[in-house]
Amino acid sequence: EGAVDWVLIELRDAPDAASATGETVIGRRAAFLMPDGTVTELDGVSNPAFNAPVTQNLFIVIRHRNHLAVMTADPPEFANHVYSYDFTVSATQAYGTNAQQELGNGSFGMYGGDANADGIVNINDKTTLWNQNAGKAGYLPSDINLDGQSDNPDKNTILLRNFGKATFVPE
Repeated sequence: EGAVDWVLIELRDAPDAASATGETVIGRRAAFLMPDGTVTELDGVSNPAFNAPVTQNLFIVIRHRNHLAVMTADPPEFANHVYSYDFTVSATQAYGTNAQQELGNGSFGMYGGDANADGIVNINDKTTLWNQNAGKAGYLPSDINLDGQSDNPDKNTILLRNFGKATFVPE
């Protein structure tokens, strides 16, 4: 099965997560988000590859068009020239307090609803994007559940439930 959407992966090199600000970015690239939550190269199979030397500690930021960005709470595991990190196993895998939500079955993920991509889920996401796109189909920022429709499930089950949530990614 093909990609669900794309994400932007950002690598930061810093002594600790709190210091991993925008000034510490050493790499950035688009990647595919697969149905099982994994992130791949644009071929849909390979691990995303970077050529960025790390001198301190690596922190990974994941950005999605209408979800709150997350950053690794700790440096990822490194084995056989591959960094790996699983955000889904615990809410504390993302930097910050309550930076991810439980998705069910003990799995965690990004908060949805940031339709205007300002880092906060609030009334502006509803009034400026969801209201104007309600009832429309397509690749829309207000299609928060990624089903191709901007409709009540996006608003009621995701956007309104996540009001007040904000990203903890240091800028």
